[in-house]
Amino acid sequence: MKQLYEKSELIFALVWIGIYCVLQSLANSLNEIIGITNFGMGLR
Repeated sequence: MKQLYEKSELIFALVWIGIYCVLQSLANSLNEIIGITNFGMGLR
């Protein structure tokens, strides 16, 4: 990761944003499977 950061900070940031989005999607799917309500969606 250090090499990627040194090569291009923008690509490094985009990679981490992509990882975050994928993990959030997986977490939401897992919550639905195990029956946990996503309380964050009700705070609008």
